[in-house]
Amino acid sequence: MKTVKKRTVSIIHELIGNEELMTLSELAEKFEVSQRTIRNDLKLINELLKEMDLGKIRLVGGRIICPSSFGQVLKAVPKDDLYTYKLSQEERIEIAASFLINTVEYITMSVIADNLVVSRSTVINDLSKIKAYIGQGNLKVLSHPNKGLRVEGKESDKRLFLMNIKGNGVEKEQKDIVESIVLKQLNLRTDSWQKIREILYEAVYLDQSRLREDSFEKIVLYLGIMIHRNQQGSYIEIQKRQPNSKYRMAQNILIQIAKEYFISHKEDEVQFLSELLICEKFSGYVSEKNEMKEQLDSAIYEAEILLKKSRRIVKGYFSQSAEIWEHYDTVELHHFLPASHIQLGVECQDWKEIVENMGRWMYERGYVEKRYVASMIENTEKNGPYIVVLPGFAIPHDGQGKGSIISGMYLVSLRRPIPFGVEKFDPVEFVCCFSAVDLKVHMKAFFSLISMFRNNTFKRKLRECKTSQDAAHLIEEYEFE
Repeated sequence: MKTVKKRTVSIIHELIGNEELMTLSELAEKFEVSQRTIRNDLKLINELLKEMDLGKIRLVGGRIICPSSFGQVLKAVPKDDLYTYKLSQEERIEIAASFLINTVEYITMSVIADNLVVSRSTVINDLSKIKAYIGQGNLKVLSHPNKGLRVEGKESDKRLFLMNIKGNGVEKEQKDIVESIVLKQLNLRTDSWQKIREILYEAVYLDQSRLREDSFEKIVLYLGIMIHRNQQGSYIEIQKRQPNSKYRMAQNILIQIAKEYFISHKEDEVQFLSELLICEKFSGYVSEKNEMKEQLDSAIYEAEILLKKSRRIVKGYFSQSAEIWEHYDTVELHHFLPASHIQLGVECQDWKEIVENMGRWMYERGYVEKRYVASMIENTEKNGPYIVVLPGFAIPHDGQGKGSIISGMYLVSLRRPIPFGVEKFDPVEFVCCFSAVDLKVHMKAFFSLISMFRNNTFKRKLRECKTSQDAAHLIEEYEFE
């Protein structure tokens, strides 16, 4: 296998990603090297193409013409094999920094060198730059004659530093070698990332938040780093208690994470995560005085007061059970999904038809206004199929104030599963439409719902149900397991 430098890999991606033909001068300017250096890189790429029998790059009038099957050359580029990939100094510094920060006690330069597949003298020569790089994160590298090196600083700064090394989230299609190695150091199984993502999907949904895809992936990455650090015995430093609009969301996330990964659920971790969620929700901007947070918290507090004042009127008008409104903790999933609210073997052509039909069912029974149905469809078209929260399971809904009248749910199974547009979760077989008047009312029921549809045995038994009554009994049975 040929030794492949980072710049050569970047050139391959550049050539694949550009629809128009590029020139030697354009690549030389982009990578700040001479045209001769670019020619040498292209020569190496041609050697890879020859090994794979993929044709050859040609230069015609200074323009670079790639063979039709050029994209397949990426298969020859190792993602995280340091024996066949020659690291640049920048890459060595980033990876060495991640090794140092991820080591709880001390690590020697020899161990770092072994991990980087370089000589100890190379690490010694890089050391001043490694220290300077780590220093940018408010961290300090300490040396001990008999023990080696370790990083001193706040746990929060260490985690943020690791996030910034990796930076682009777990789902990026082409991870470079630094990203791959940083992820490997977290010692999480591949399916752990999916589990973390599902937990965050639930929390975002419950909070009725919107996170951009890049912000969502950053939080997923942070949670992976947090799990790894907690498992090492490293916890966030003491945080000043400042309740905010994302505190409950952070609390729900960490309760689920703690159960899944057998780590402690600490209040300081909740506080820090809640502040990180606020930063990501508002594109990383939070004023020094937290003015935005204060305004949001005030608005939410006032909204809760209005809800409390109007609850008796709403409850009386729609003859809802006082027990359901007054005792949140007693509202179970089977209260929302009796047999009358379940339909099996439904036929439909596409996601829009099933959402519209389920919304109409909710409207005809007084759970929502007519505008709620249209809003669900419009919201999904505008923001993407965020309603698909688990493999094969979707939850059409819209926010409070968009036409919800009574908290309620309606569950259907589809005779033929259909795609909703989320490749990793499609096709969808089960759909649960719901409306929410007060999040507290259905919080417990929602967690039960998600927990059940994570369970493959439950889904298999639900498929075997012959009647809606069978399905309702199954839900109640699993709810009290």
